[in-house]
Amino acid sequence: MCGILLSAILDTVDQQSLDLSYESDAWKSLIEEVTDRGPSSNNDLKCSSSNFDVKFFSSVLALRSPYTAQPITGPDGHHIFQFNGELYNDELFGEGESGNDAQYMYNLLTSGKKNRIVDAIQKVRGEYAFTYYDELDHKIWFGRDCIGRRSLLYSYDQDLGLIVTSVPPDQRILNNDRGTNVFYPLLLSLKEVPAGILFCLDLKVRRIIEMPWAYLNMKETPALYYPYSMVSTKVDGKGPDFEILAENALLKVLSDSVSRRVKNIPEPKNVNLESLPHIAILFSGGLDCTLLALLVDKLLPSKCEVDLLNVSFENKRTGKGYDTPDRVLGRRSWAELYESRDNKSEPFRFRFVEINVSFDEMIQHRPKVQSLMWPKDTVMDLSIAIAFYFASRGQGSCFQMVQGSGEPVLKHEEYTSKAPVLLSGLGADELFGGYTRHTTRLRQQGYQSLSLELQLDFSRLHERNLGRDDRVCGNWGKELRYPFLDEKVVEWAMDCPLRLKVYHPPFVNDVEIYDEVMMQTKYILRLLAKSHSLLSVSKEKKRAIQFGAKTAKMDIGEGKSRGTDRLTPLV
Repeated sequence: MCGILLSAILDTVDQQSLDLSYESDAWKSLIEEVTDRGPSSNNDLKCSSSNFDVKFFSSVLALRSPYTAQPITGPDGHHIFQFNGELYNDELFGEGESGNDAQYMYNLLTSGKKNRIVDAIQKVRGEYAFTYYDELDHKIWFGRDCIGRRSLLYSYDQDLGLIVTSVPPDQRILNNDRGTNVFYPLLLSLKEVPAGILFCLDLKVRRIIEMPWAYLNMKETPALYYPYSMVSTKVDGKGPDFEILAENALLKVLSDSVSRRVKNIPEPKNVNLESLPHIAILFSGGLDCTLLALLVDKLLPSKCEVDLLNVSFENKRTGKGYDTPDRVLGRRSWAELYESRDNKSEPFRFRFVEINVSFDEMIQHRPKVQSLMWPKDTVMDLSIAIAFYFASRGQGSCFQMVQGSGEPVLKHEEYTSKAPVLLSGLGADELFGGYTRHTTRLRQQGYQSLSLELQLDFSRLHERNLGRDDRVCGNWGKELRYPFLDEKVVEWAMDCPLRLKVYHPPFVNDVEIYDEVMMQTKYILRLLAKSHSLLSVSKEKKRAIQFGAKTAKMDIGEGKSRGTDRLTPLV
């Protein structure tokens, strides 16, 4: 996880006011927020071109060797690059090989070829956001990967300039600068860079050009094409064994995706690896995250331990303590992982971290979370974001299974996971039909309508979830990785027959006669769990984190609030 901050301010802006704005509390707050994302190093850089003063600040969480400081500049100093994320191209991540992805992308961008910028973006695969300044062409390029797995915000005013940043400043501090900070209008109007659009600011004409991605079968001729198709409308596969073949094919692409995200992570220095896992899973105990744990167990060497981060909140309105649905389910799925192991003579690698958040602690941190997730500003956004915020912090009690007995024991009563890489199951519901609205759409309008609903859900992941979650988890210097959102997994899922996503018996023509119980969401994932002896997990229904961890409507008197209600602005 790295932090990006770029400002390109017109040199017509009063210099004294500009200098004071760079020294303001709001700008310092922004620097601090970006710094928190990259604990390995931070650097700044300044240059001037085409009537703009351009500044860069980068923080780095070093997870790829060789270590590469940012911003990256070439020997001529005319090209400056900031990068946040991970690339998984074969030439970068081949068998037994690894390389620094930021340097790899910089080399593509500066190759000297005619369409090098667009060609580079089309070529790379992975989870990233970036800025690239080409002084010779007087252009600033910026964007997120086509799915939008990393946060990036921007604000542009033709008479003032551009700001691009991974995170917003603290909203309370920003509001205190009203009227005294030149940057205030830009910082106040920060918005998320949409995924699926490459942006370019031409400094000579002060105009932003947008280059959209499109699907291959569309009539438009954009500069960039998605590396996967739209959701298929086919219902069934071919042949009597198509379910088994599909399950094996999914296992292959998902295993490859997990492998790329958990191998070659630098081991912590000067510590015993057994006491400090370097991988953690955001673990509710549900189908998606437990499948990821299963695959991690099969792919990592036996010595590598993994933290399962399970969060639970004290909810004043329900008054039921920390035995929330996700805590109960998490313990049960953890135990099932223990029982389903292929090699029971090997030590059990998974440490269950119970993260209990008191009501008072939630209240203390809520303004911070509300500021980090901005410009998302609804009650539902906060209830989800605050769960990820505390889960990614990883501070709780650590339990391990006693070998041979299957009984949990408390290993560390006070424990903080230092794992820099967090795996998330996000994307499985959108790709494989995990929500109640998917069964409702199927029951009411059939499979063709279901395909449209799935396409809509996938296309708005960047707007609804990914940027917000990246901002709140990155606050702790942790990097989220999404195995289900790997381009090759997405490509496979888009082509997957709809009956393998939301299942109903094929011999029935009228799906309306079946109630919810007769339909199985994420059917192919349930088959995969069942075939690997995760029987209880394979039957679990979807439960949103705000209900599983009890972050929804936490205070007495909040029972009538709606998830779409806007939060009161921070002051």
